[in-house]
Amino acid sequence: MLKRNGVYAALALALALASATPAFAQSTSAAVAGRVTSVDGKSVPGATVEIVHQPSGTKQTLTTDAEGRYSTRGLRVGGPYTVTTTAPGMEPSTQNDVFLLLDEVSTVNLVVGGGEATALEGVTVVAASSDTTFSTENMGAGTNVTNQQIQAFPTIRRSLEDYVRFDPRIVQVDKERGGISAGGQNNRYNNVKVDGVPTNDQFGLNDSGLPSLNQPISIDWIQEFNIGVSNYDVTQTDFVGANINAVTKSGGNDFHGSVYGVYRNNDMVGDDDQGNEFKGFDDEWTAGTYVSGPIVEDTLFFFVGYEKFERSAPGASTCITGESCVNQINISQAELDQIRAIAAANGLPDIGGQSRTADNTDEKWFAKLDWNINENHRATFRYNKTEGEALRLNTSTTTLQLDSNYYQDNISFENYALLFYDNWSDIFSTEANISYAEYRSLPTPFSLFPQISVTVRPGASVLFGRERSRHANELAVDTWTAFFAGDLFLGDHTLKFGFDYEGNDVFNLFLQDLYGNYSFASIADFNNLRYSNYSLQQPRNGDINSVAANFEVNTTGVFLQDTWAVTPNLTMQLGFRVDRNEVPDEPPFNAAAFAAFGVDNQNTIDGQTTFQPRFGFNYQFDTELRTQLRGGFGLFQGSAPGVWISNSFSNPGGLAIAYSAQNGTGATFDPNNPLIPTTTNAAQLVNFLSDDFQQPTVWKMNLAFDKELPWWGLVAGFEYLKTSTEKGVEFKNLNLGAPSGVLPDGRNSYFANTTPANFLNNRTPTTRVNRNTAFTDVILLENTDEGHAEQYTVTLEKPFENGWYSKIGYTYSNSEEISPATSSVALSNWQNVAVFNPNDLDLATANYQLRNRFTGQFSKTWNWFDNAPTSFAVFYEARNGRPYSYVFSGDANGDGRTFNDLFTVPGVDAIYSTNSTQADIDAFLSYIESNEDLADNRGEVLKRNLKSAPWVHQFDVRLSQQIPFFADTHAELFLDILNFGNLLNEDWGNIDEAVFPYTIGVARMAGVQDGQYVYDVSNYVNESTGAVTNPTLIRKDVAGESRWSVQVGFRFEF
Repeated sequence: MLKRNGVYAALALALALASATPAFAQSTSAAVAGRVTSVDGKSVPGATVEIVHQPSGTKQTLTTDAEGRYSTRGLRVGGPYTVTTTAPGMEPSTQNDVFLLLDEVSTVNLVVGGGEATALEGVTVVAASSDTTFSTENMGAGTNVTNQQIQAFPTIRRSLEDYVRFDPRIVQVDKERGGISAGGQNNRYNNVKVDGVPTNDQFGLNDSGLPSLNQPISIDWIQEFNIGVSNYDVTQTDFVGANINAVTKSGGNDFHGSVYGVYRNNDMVGDDDQGNEFKGFDDEWTAGTYVSGPIVEDTLFFFVGYEKFERSAPGASTCITGESCVNQINISQAELDQIRAIAAANGLPDIGGQSRTADNTDEKWFAKLDWNINENHRATFRYNKTEGEALRLNTSTTTLQLDSNYYQDNISFENYALLFYDNWSDIFSTEANISYAEYRSLPTPFSLFPQISVTVRPGASVLFGRERSRHANELAVDTWTAFFAGDLFLGDHTLKFGFDYEGNDVFNLFLQDLYGNYSFASIADFNNLRYSNYSLQQPRNGDINSVAANFEVNTTGVFLQDTWAVTPNLTMQLGFRVDRNEVPDEPPFNAAAFAAFGVDNQNTIDGQTTFQPRFGFNYQFDTELRTQLRGGFGLFQGSAPGVWISNSFSNPGGLAIAYSAQNGTGATFDPNNPLIPTTTNAAQLVNFLSDDFQQPTVWKMNLAFDKELPWWGLVAGFEYLKTSTEKGVEFKNLNLGAPSGVLPDGRNSYFANTTPANFLNNRTPTTRVNRNTAFTDVILLENTDEGHAEQYTVTLEKPFENGWYSKIGYTYSNSEEISPATSSVALSNWQNVAVFNPNDLDLATANYQLRNRFTGQFSKTWNWFDNAPTSFAVFYEARNGRPYSYVFSGDANGDGRTFNDLFTVPGVDAIYSTNSTQADIDAFLSYIESNEDLADNRGEVLKRNLKSAPWVHQFDVRLSQQIPFFADTHAELFLDILNFGNLLNEDWGNIDEAVFPYTIGVARMAGVQDGQYVYDVSNYVNESTGAVTNPTLIRKDVAGESRWSVQVGFRFEF
């Protein structure tokens, strides 16, 4: 199936190196290093150090060098370990109960001849836990999340994002869809690895960045994970936001297992502040199990698991007037019946209702084998699979979506991974892995006729017919990865070198509007079959598969690094990595597009190479209480979502014919005989990459100071993190056409004319009047070097000890960008941004900026009863809301897009449309005066993302009780309360945001008169009732984000 040149050679090389050469990359395992000294402080060369993982019997034996040093890599995460050293003629020394952390080099110094071992950085012992901050290799910005924290803290989604939020620099920007932003960066720019293997949505359709509807691997199967925001290790790749790295659990010499489950229903979710019951789902539950143990004692172990999630939900949250729902649309039953009757009279007897339930199911399978080949060589095989289904709805608060416009997502992900850990000598160790993954997405639509939108009145429309992006939609991505790294210990220097490879074979069938897409400005227009906008795309040769994108994207990286212990106090790390992209395929050449726009549509990222230098340092002060200064800088390359690269293959222009018509008549709804407009010629939709486009890259720099305080082991920290864009992304539409004029505020106009009479009844005159009519939209993806982010973070942490843990943090952020790149389709990325002139974006506050964020964590365990601990944990977050822009609610410049033109606040002598009553005008002026952002800027164009939504204050709580049973078995009952503050007061814990793309429409531009805008404010007052409707934010509540919610769970472990 794969046609990838060279992949098999690369994989064969990785296998050969794994069994005949070295590699270690601190990503899937732990490491121990230290020094053996005598009681008088002298180094002990030639001492034997034995490290034993007690649960599995895994053992490694080392010999100290001339300076008494030892080091080993590739160890299992967790413990307990026993570290023992012996030397001729001296008493041995042993350190028991050592626990190792993921991606940490733990220091265990040992004293022979009567001394006791000392456990330092990254080591956790039973009697006293120690934080991981003061490690000589801790240089960049990041956070470790231990299994103890995973077990202790609440999680409703049971996903990684509920834990990565522990880092004050990382925030859940979308709790419904799981999107997270790190360092003010796009949520699509994160990288997720499980056991060192990329586990991402490589194509870039999911906000969470994960290749599944929910998390692909159960949180109960995760041992530990870490979050690197600026980890300068050269093995860290493919991210400009955060690198999230999880390691799964393994079996040992004893049989262990668990049966667990969680449950909640809509009675366990609170009413909103208007007293409305939650209707997002009826109930949901998760049930799972895992079993682990030995196949051959001390040698071969297994871990297997299964989990199922199921949610039943009622469906839409919108309704017509007179019905009870979350979002009531200003449409009467009589008006909806009229639309149904017109549709039936035109061959559409069933346009759907709102009865279809929004159910969601997800199943996971997992299997892992760990093989201790011998004392120095270990191998792991892992398999996991997830399958999920979910109904997708339009969440607009102004659109009544009927279920003929719904669709069901069907997504599967299957992954095989083989990992090797080898110690070839006391100074040379290696780590290698290979993996293969299959991602499949095949949505199920529920109708077979054009998408139709009928505007009943401003701010109220009905949507039905097949969702326009599901007319032809099928995606398959096959991914191969390989990794090899070696560590060579040469006294004060540790050299790391190796390579990694990722290859993606993509099949993407995506053709919007295959059956047509109509917009009608009124019910009367619908009855007369007079459309305001119509679009249609057809395969040029009649074969739908001919428009599918089928291509490969391969990335190969090589790296080299030296970690130098300059002095016992100072450690420096210097290295680089080079990544090269290969795209052996290219879209079919479009000569007409090249002649018209001067850009070759066959441009790809093939051959693009990025050199990424990295530097880090850590200085430990000679103080009684540990103190350190750390920092570094480096260049990081991420990956543009595969869909952005795919757009050039999906829309080369020559494979499909596109029609785009305005203000026409004669609409027809037969999917097999779509309307071919006579008022417009067949045109092409074309996507370009610029000839020098490169993957997103940023410079990162941090400087941090950490200090241990004299109370309770508290550690205070201050960190500055700066991110500067080297290669960002920007989208431009090359087929806007020349401006037809200049509008009153100085922006370009693309309208045929701006006479107010042409804007009556919600209509819009012809847009983009000077465009090349042989083409529809021609979108260019290119780089920009503008964009930056700064974050200042202060933390105070009390490590786990004596049964309790706490941490508080605060981050101040300032982030600016050119393009927010919110979507997958190139055209959507161009149009879903608030603009003054659409192809001339200014640097502005980033969509992902949350200026201030406070976090707090607390966990406490009480042993009131023998073997029956009681635990309490809470996570608190306070942050600014997301930024948003004030815009015109219609198309204000004639570029053919609505709700994306920055609003110009009218002066005192404003002109209003004839359909705006005096009551409308009075309500509009009252709204202006009540909003300081508008009142203080009369006559001015407002800036993009001028305003932030209100502060969000939420805290989640977990209560758990363990119950002992026979032998070593026990049960645990736990209660998670999401948004606990909202349970105490319904006005607390609410999340308000502007509707996507984070804009608020203030008024409609209805032409130009006497050199001034004409403002249509006719939707402010309902003349029949006198009710006033002001522009406002929406309450985020699809998944109950703004309500308290209770989840009960159990876990039986043996």
